[in-house]
Amino acid sequence: MVDLDLESELPLGHWLKRAYLAMTAYVNDLLRPHELTYSQWQVLSLVGRRAPAPATQREVQTCMRVEAATLTGVVDGLVRRGWLLRKENAADRRVNELSLTDAGTAIYAELAPWVSAKVRERLQHGLSPGQIALAREVLQQMAQNLVTGP
Repeated sequence: MVDLDLESELPLGHWLKRAYLAMTAYVNDLLRPHELTYSQWQVLSLVGRRAPAPATQREVQTCMRVEAATLTGVVDGLVRRGWLLRKENAADRRVNELSLTDAGTAIYAELAPWVSAKVRERLQHGLSPGQIALAREVLQQMAQNLVTGP
């Protein structure tokens, strides 16, 4: 009987998803003491990086690649906690603008360097700078291929 290494037979897409799920679980574990989820952190981070300019809810939705209803639930939770402000755009009431409150700015400033360092440390452990650069290049090209096609 031949012993097959089934994991080596799995397609690349499987490994991409498995890496994403492992990273999401790791970030959720990091943020659990702060009662934050990965999705909430993504919203805080996207809006925080745009500050002081607001981000539109549509921009955040597009970046996160989630349904409007999914994002609305995440935003609602952050608004309830007092970390995010949602307001209608004065020129176009169909557009919701998102900005961090003072409390949201404080939690983002406190956690962003720490979360980034922890994720980078775990994600890149055992990889050389050359491997990291190559991985980034390959993943960028794969993403571009999937967006634009052959």
